[in-house]
Amino acid sequence: MPYQISVNLTDANGNPLALDTPLVKAALSFENLTISTTVVPLPTIPASAVAAVITLEGAFEDSIRYTIDGTTPSSSVGHQKYSEDDITLVDRAQLTSFQALRIGTADITARITYY
Repeated sequence: MPYQISVNLTDANGNPLALDTPLVKAALSFENLTISTTVVPLPTIPASAVAAVITLEGAFEDSIRYTIDGTTPSSSVGHQKYSEDDITLVDRAQLTSFQALRIGTADITARITYY
């Protein structure tokens, strides 16, 4: 006898997804953020955004530290990322809690696409 598998897909709010519902959300908006020596959050999060991809651009070997849990980043606290690295934020709480600080010698530009 063949096995039957049942899968129920839901969105972030627990609503059922139809089989023809796209699993990849279309981009909502794009913005730039300069990360310097003062801690900065994401500047303009769209109301319906649930994720973001951030690409860091700057001088080779320059870096930032970032947090997504409300902790304030510093030169020794937070996740370290370098110019040309990507950061993926996967839910609304991460978007609203994101904070970043430059660690290297030059500012880094964050290119942010919200989904």
